[in-house]
Amino acid sequence: MGTFSVSAHHELNMRALQHNQHDVNKHKNNQCHLETIRDLGDIVFGAHFDGSASQVKLNVDKHRRRVFLRLKRIEMMSGTNEVANHWLQIQVDGDERFTGDIDYWQRGVELSPQAFTQDGYLEVRLRVNMAKSRAPAGRYEATLTWVLYCE
Repeated sequence: MGTFSVSAHHELNMRALQHNQHDVNKHKNNQCHLETIRDLGDIVFGAHFDGSASQVKLNVDKHRRRVFLRLKRIEMMSGTNEVANHWLQIQVDGDERFTGDIDYWQRGVELSPQAFTQDGYLEVRLRVNMAKSRAPAGRYEATLTWVLYCE
């Protein structure tokens, strides 16, 4: 087993700003960002997400029509060896559950207002889709960087 950490970033939706150049200052005061609450989670091996989760909080104004969560970057290492992305699966839980491979998360997921809990918390879990007995020996570490887009 190993651990993974989560970092959270936000980026304003530039299309929305381009349409409303006179409202740029207004958009700067609006909330659309992620906050890391618990940055360490367990990397688990096998078919189940049963380790401890990291946790992020979505700070999103209620007037936002669309919210997208996207994995910007992932680095997973075992010693000096990088682990191939095709072995990795990520699960995100709020009031709804989303599960997918790295490609799925790098494309991004639109979250409905019902997808995250009323207080905005999401739990993130990472697993390697292979039995621990088949994985190379060593300590596993991963860093996931997430981005939140709002419209």
